[in-house]
Amino acid sequence: MFYDGRPFPMNVAGEILDPVRAAELALVEAELHDDKMIAQLHYMVGIYARGRDYTNFIIAGGYAAYIAVWTGVAQDIPALYRLFSGGLIAISLLAFLSWELVKMVHLMKEGHIIAAALETPGTRADLASAVQDARNWLEVREVGLHAMWPFAFYISVITGLVGGALLAIAALSSGGFLLMS
Repeated sequence: MFYDGRPFPMNVAGEILDPVRAAELALVEAELHDDKMIAQLHYMVGIYARGRDYTNFIIAGGYAAYIAVWTGVAQDIPALYRLFSGGLIAISLLAFLSWELVKMVHLMKEGHIIAAALETPGTRADLASAVQDARNWLEVREVGLHAMWPFAFYISVITGLVGGALLAIAALSSGGFLLMS
């Protein structure tokens, strides 16, 4: 081996490392880099989970508010408004619950795939490879899942808001809100 002008790899004590030790150090640094990436990924997943939980809470609150108002004014509004408002809320609720079921099935499938990968016989490298293959396969499925999300979200929100607005308009025009108080 000859000197090519680059600094020799050194440890923290300033000692020059042999090429094998330098390669090992490079692997450790790469793993640390991966750990940072994994930590960032976990942070982002946590933010997504909290946002998802908050969104589900708000949506569930909207449905509860709709049902509370419906209970109070349904008898006082015209049948056509009840039909359209109730139909839109039903579509909204169906889209929301369908999306939640799709996510639940995906999470169950993900758990089974990772569990199967963890049962891979062989060396630690074989296990790591099997888990990585499973994660890669799941990431491809995750892209499809994320592509479906806007449709479910917008259908739920738009039909829910329009259904709620129809109910409010009908209740205001018939004096239903005045009867509730």
